[in-house]
Amino acid sequence: MRDDAVSFSLPESETGDILAMIKFGDTMQIFTEKSTFKIMSPDTIDPTRDHQDIPWVYTKISDFGASNPLVANTVLLANNFLKQLLSEQDPKRIAILNKVSDIRDTLLEYLLSLQSYSSELEKEIRKFESNKSIMNGKAHAYFPQIKNLDGFATGFLIVAKRCIQETSVLVNMFLPLKNKHGRIDKLLKEVESEHTNAKDLIQVLHEHLPMCTHIFSLRDSQEHAATTAQPL
Repeated sequence: MRDDAVSFSLPESETGDILAMIKFGDTMQIFTEKSTFKIMSPDTIDPTRDHQDIPWVYTKISDFGASNPLVANTVLLANNFLKQLLSEQDPKRIAILNKVSDIRDTLLEYLLSLQSYSSELEKEIRKFESNKSIMNGKAHAYFPQIKNLDGFATGFLIVAKRCIQETSVLVNMFLPLKNKHGRIDKLLKEVESEHTNAKDLIQVLHEHLPMCTHIFSLRDSQEHAATTAQPL
C-alpha cells in the first residue's frame, strides 16, 4: 500500500479547484480558494518502514486558502519567489518555506481570534441598539461592555511581536549576518553596516521600523508594567 501510486480528490463538501501545490520536504500543502490541506507520505509517518500498510494521509489544516491575503502574501508569495532561486528539494528552500509557514499559521491563529472577538462586539452593539430606548431612571438600562479587552490586546501584541521576530530571522537565510536579530532596529543597523548594496531591504526595514518599534514598546510596557517608567 505504501509504495503504490497515489492520487487524491478533494472532499465532496469542498468547492473550488486546486490553485497551488507546494512541497515542504517530505510533506505537501494543497491550496484551494478557501482551504488548505496537508499531505503526508507513508515515509513521513513511518520513516523506519516498520509497517507496510501505512497509507498516504491528507487532512484539512485551515479554512483559509489562496484567496486569503495572509496566505497569499506568505507561503504562496514565498514559493513563487523561491522557484526562481532554489530547486524544489534544496534544504534552504524547505527551511525558508517552513519558517514562512509558521508565520502564516501565527497570523491566521490571531485572525480567528479577531473574528471571534468582532462577533462578540457586534452582539453587544445589537443588544444595545435594541435596548437603547429603555431607561432605568436617568440611565440606560443596558450599555455595551467590551469584555476581556486587556486579554485581547495582550494576544495581539504577543502575536505581532512574534511575527516581527520571525520575519527578522528570515533575513539570515538570505544574507550572511553575524547574529540572528529579533528586533528590526538591530537588524537594520547590521545590514546597513555590512550589506550596503542591499538597498531594497534597507528601504523596507526603514519603512517598517516605526511600526515595529511601537509594537515592541507597547508589549514591553505591558509585560513589565511593574518596573517600567511608562506602563501600558
